[in-house]
Amino acid sequence: MVLEEGIRDTLATLLPAAAARTGVLELPINVAEVAGQRVPAFAPPIRIGLVGLATVAKGTELFLDIAREMTARFPGKVAFHHVGRLTPDADPAPFAVLAEPPSAAHLSRAEFTARLATLHYVFLPIREGYYNLSASGALLDAMTWAKPVIARALPIVTPHFRRFGDIGYLCDSDAGMRSAVETILTGMDADRFARQVAAMQALRAARTPAALAGTYRAMVEREYPGLLTARPAG
Repeated sequence: MVLEEGIRDTLATLLPAAAARTGVLELPINVAEVAGQRVPAFAPPIRIGLVGLATVAKGTELFLDIAREMTARFPGKVAFHHVGRLTPDADPAPFAVLAEPPSAAHLSRAEFTARLATLHYVFLPIREGYYNLSASGALLDAMTWAKPVIARALPIVTPHFRRFGDIGYLCDSDAGMRSAVETILTGMDADRFARQVAAMQALRAARTPAALAGTYRAMVEREYPGLLTARPAG
């Protein structure tokens, strides 16, 4: 059992026989965090955030490079945030460019979600390798909070664009991620942002425990016929 369709897709290229015996039960969102959510008004500064630990695998260096460039080019129009904490060995100096740098200490979930709630976009410059066979907590947070994503086109991301449409910007390269941010800031398309939020809300609805329970039941019935059939007591 794997937690994303894209993980099984990658597994199929590595171990086809194993992938044929692998089911997908997607990670559910935390429905308790949905109540009371508000979509931030699409107005400057557009808030773009990296979510989770500041690691190489998350593409932190690219995020900081783009933050430096776009903050200089579009003063007052964009703000970059890191919603999470530094690793113990990280140098905090490069993060000074951010409007909200990462915390040096662990964030409570309440503080984490309060920061996340203010974002317009979640930035996902995640790297190939580790994230081809691992689910992303940052992506799940984006789903839970219906935040459109600016994401690298990796197997754990692309199936969501195919199924739900315009949930943000899908980028093939570092240059593509720069271009996506530039497009947002030069176009300032509030209508498209609203459509992207609506698409993310549809994705979120498909990730509730209630929605996934039906998927799981169908999987069990398909793979283990009769297992769920009621039997007389005694």
